[in-house]
Amino acid sequence: MSGSIQRHGNMATQWNPVKDMPDLLGKVAVVTGATSGIGFHTVKHLAAKGAKVYFTARNEAKARKTQGEQLKLNPELSAEQLPWLLVDFEEIESAARAAELLGSKEDKVDILVNNAGGPPRALEHSSAGWEKSMASSHIGHFVFTNRVLPLLKKAAASPDADVRIVVVSSNAMHLVLPPNYALDFTKSELLYGTLPYTPLKYKLLRPLVFDVNMLHYAVSKLANAMFAKQLQRNLRSQRVPIAVLSLHPGGVASDRIHEVFKPWVWPLVSGNFMPQDTGSHASLFAATAKEIRVEERGFMGNYMEPIGVVHAGHPLLHDEAQARDLWETTQKEASTYLKGKGHGGLLLVLNLLLSMEDTFTWAEVGSAFKNSRMYLRAVLGFLVTLSLFSLVAFLPAVIRGLARQPGSEAEYAGKEYTDYDDTSRYNL
Repeated sequence: MSGSIQRHGNMATQWNPVKDMPDLLGKVAVVTGATSGIGFHTVKHLAAKGAKVYFTARNEAKARKTQGEQLKLNPELSAEQLPWLLVDFEEIESAARAAELLGSKEDKVDILVNNAGGPPRALEHSSAGWEKSMASSHIGHFVFTNRVLPLLKKAAASPDADVRIVVVSSNAMHLVLPPNYALDFTKSELLYGTLPYTPLKYKLLRPLVFDVNMLHYAVSKLANAMFAKQLQRNLRSQRVPIAVLSLHPGGVASDRIHEVFKPWVWPLVSGNFMPQDTGSHASLFAATAKEIRVEERGFMGNYMEPIGVVHAGHPLLHDEAQARDLWETTQKEASTYLKGKGHGGLLLVLNLLLSMEDTFTWAEVGSAFKNSRMYLRAVLGFLVTLSLFSLVAFLPAVIRGLARQPGSEAEYAGKEYTDYDDTSRYNL
């Protein structure tokens, strides 16, 4: 795939969601970053085809406004078909809570579109210390997606299911970052905004063209596409038939696109940007088009730019070791942060145990831990948890035994003892 582009017909001009999207009645979809721009129109089209669409918003005022605008555009919809989740993807606690709330309301999710995230003005950091683009575009969605994964897997277990995870990336990753840019995803410093160097091309363009931090944004968008690729590998190894795809939506005239460029640049380039509705078509194609499954070996796990074109993207997209390193580094950072916020040191183990029902096997759990730096901590945590459960389970019997007067050997003669296996699951 590296360095190649695979075309599957003139999809960009032929495919239209109004006439080409399948019926989605009974499907549950989730779209992040959907109060404006292409996310808003992604929700609009999915709901118009019958899906129940959860959309994310940073606050209730934005959520209510968005829901009202959607209902005004399509009076046939109901508020029940357009519920919202309040989440700030810069804060992974917020992402985790939103996923948990979703799990309390739904028993499956058929479509997840990770769309939220944008470039900050300068090098800025989240409350956890992570670079803001990386926090909102990658780390927050990493936590959210993994927390929603049991619902996606449950949907995928149904006959004739077609479950999709769509990650909206950007061509900024290969336009801004040099092909040989020496990023090292084994180092957590990368998540905090420490880069190897500032490319010369970007040094020249930043003061003349861009009014935002496109360099760190490009790195976060590369992380998006690498995450999608590694997630697809993980699901394939577990034999879970979920299609994962990353994409560039195209140059879209979003509400704030003019803020990306210097004031004197925007009038010169504004004519090159497509309407927001058209910009949503790539996400909708990835989320619903039958071609994704027909051309399974070309699309799944890969990066699409534009519609119907599998694009090589940045060379690092094809480095499997780096993709695994990014996954493990993100997992370690997120777990450590959540532990520090009182979510418990056994967060990773408990999440896996919760996900095992109908979705994981013990072999898959072992595979998930195989290359993780948290392996030892996780095993020790599991043993401690098992010991605590055992203590709680058998403590009453021990107390009764201590309270009894010792009997003779004859008292126990002929007694029959039966071992039993407690197979109950803990839904913590």
